[in-house]
Amino acid sequence: MIQKLFRSTCLVVVLIAVSMVVEASDESSVVLFKNKTIDTSIKPSKAFSTTSQLSHQKVYLVVQFQSPITQDTKKQVQKVGAELLSYVPESAFIVRISEKFSPLLSNIKAVKWVGDYEPELKLSPALTRNDAANEEQVMSLHVKLFSGEKSAILKSVVQKHSGSIVYDKKDIVKVLVKRKAIQELSHIEGVEWIEEAKKPVLLNYFMSEDAEENLVSNRRLPSEDEDADPYQELTGFETGVKLLQLQNAYAAGLTGEGQIVGVADTGLDLGNVNGQMSDDFKTQVLKGYTLGFFAQSWADPMGHGTHVTGSILGNGAYSNGLLAGVAHDSKVVVQGLMGEFGDLSIPPDLSDLFEPVYADGVRIHSNSWGHAADDYDQFARSLDKVVWENPDLVILVAAGNSGEDLDKDGVIDAASLGSPSVAKNCITVGASENYVLKGGLQKTWGKTRDGQKKWGTEPIASDLISDNPNGIAAFSSRGPTPDGRIKPDVVAPGTNILSARSHHPKAEKLWGEFNEHYLWAGGTSMATPLTAGVATLVRQVYMDKLGEKSVSAALIKATLINGADDLYPGQFGFSSVKEIPTVRPNIHEGWGRINIDGSLFSEHRSILYADEQGGVLQGETKEYTVTVANSSEPLRVTLVYADYPGATSAAKALVNDLDMSVTQGTKKFFPNGKKAPDHVNNVEGVDVMTPDKALYTIRVSGYNVPKGNAAGRQPYALVISGGIE
Repeated sequence: MIQKLFRSTCLVVVLIAVSMVVEASDESSVVLFKNKTIDTSIKPSKAFSTTSQLSHQKVYLVVQFQSPITQDTKKQVQKVGAELLSYVPESAFIVRISEKFSPLLSNIKAVKWVGDYEPELKLSPALTRNDAANEEQVMSLHVKLFSGEKSAILKSVVQKHSGSIVYDKKDIVKVLVKRKAIQELSHIEGVEWIEEAKKPVLLNYFMSEDAEENLVSNRRLPSEDEDADPYQELTGFETGVKLLQLQNAYAAGLTGEGQIVGVADTGLDLGNVNGQMSDDFKTQVLKGYTLGFFAQSWADPMGHGTHVTGSILGNGAYSNGLLAGVAHDSKVVVQGLMGEFGDLSIPPDLSDLFEPVYADGVRIHSNSWGHAADDYDQFARSLDKVVWENPDLVILVAAGNSGEDLDKDGVIDAASLGSPSVAKNCITVGASENYVLKGGLQKTWGKTRDGQKKWGTEPIASDLISDNPNGIAAFSSRGPTPDGRIKPDVVAPGTNILSARSHHPKAEKLWGEFNEHYLWAGGTSMATPLTAGVATLVRQVYMDKLGEKSVSAALIKATLINGADDLYPGQFGFSSVKEIPTVRPNIHEGWGRINIDGSLFSEHRSILYADEQGGVLQGETKEYTVTVANSSEPLRVTLVYADYPGATSAAKALVNDLDMSVTQGTKKFFPNGKKAPDHVNNVEGVDVMTPDKALYTIRVSGYNVPKGNAAGRQPYALVISGGIE
């Protein structure tokens, strides 16, 4: 089936027309920073001097342009010696220019407003909220410098306040300094952004009130015969793999062969010390990195890394293959992050984490860690930068476990995502419920750790944590992002997941042991590697079955999203309070639960794709047509693109704005459930649930592309599925 399906739909989208129609957007009179909205209808309080006394010192200014910003405008700016640095909505850039030539900016016709890049714009809002803070408190800060600046510009202030520089790489500096130094740092020309350097944590979730209770759950599934095979009562759901609909993928020979996955976590089993390694991974490990502070190897002294790696590619050797991971013939490069004292050692610039393993051949990278965040921070920005520069690297990130119902309305509250899960160019994974009624932890949400406080209202309180695969785990962090983007992207099973156990003598038992080789765990930590495994198989399809030599991360993300199962209205849909209040996309499930059949092997649906690595220019429209022959199948159209990294100081992370629309006759469908174009997300989808038997036209337009690639273009991927010819 897979050969027939893809042979008939290879070169699946026909380019009908390319038009160069420039859409004129509203000329907004605001520039949107996190700490301030600048009204550009008002002239800046500081006038620019035109005297010859101006120095050759480089200064940083905010320049708003008439929209759209054309290539000609950019050339005019460069002619006066200015550099366009970070984009800020609406239609503005932070610009570096010699102070002597700064007055020339106002002479450019397309320039609407010029003002200083003020110190208050450089500060994370979290640093400005607590006026009563202890000024002598020593804080760990990430300081983002403009490109080309060096950490030397910080040294006098850091030393003045008895601080130190502990990380210095490219344009990211991590400093330990007293809080009272923050204002002085923000006044340094060349500093772009300052935020607190928060400590990332693992995103498994401990569910029990009593830590000891968490460690003594069922050693094996209940059985009258203690000598019986411990695996005989397995139902197939325990690993979470069964809910991903992998039967057709496996029948087609997809097991991850030839693919290399990176896992940055607590390590793997015994770290191959003296040739020792769990039988579940003996043939899979290509390489290991020891990154933990004072760690002696990439062994896993905690157990989390072994569990997540098992879900991706464990071969199930101890269980006769019953407890194998999703892509069990793929290879892994392990990055052991856990230090001697239990902390995770993650560099402030995530290129330090991802680029070395990219050089090793890793193209799928799974990350089950993060930290609480209330904005698009340095971790998120640096992740986006890595994918922008390496567009075939698929990075998956756990959404977080901060889901709570504190307002007691029976629905999990919005806006609890962490970082780097708020990044644009990763696949952010939330947790749905697994279906396990024996083994693991059999609790209701209200009786878990802090359950009455977090989930004490019905219908959540009395719900078992893994009894309905159409439900979302109560702990799973919800979107949207602070700037309104839809996250998570997808969900996968994340409660009572059975996977590999580290044999390290210090390893923990997480949600409880099954036997000496496997244990239970839960969290968005567990949902993420399952999704990484599916992403690995999808990449294998494009390369091995369709002959693609290069597969963008955007195409793999679009494929997963297009085929995901909408879980609306969730497990509580029968009640007056719905667990998931709207159809996909929404802040609980994103675009739905991963389903590889829906993405690649649907019997009644054709699946078409375009990996437009050439992209579109600003004002350019690419047009595609499909004909619906079977109206009983929904028509799904999904656009995904890796966007240029946003400015951490900007209120909106989106930089390049592509618009997608679907039309049929006089009917026009806008993406993401909106009634107008979406100018917030770099994922856009249209679901036509009952399409007409007719011709549909899909248009992808470069609405605003201020920071395209070297050719000024924004690449993208498009996936279309349905009862189409």
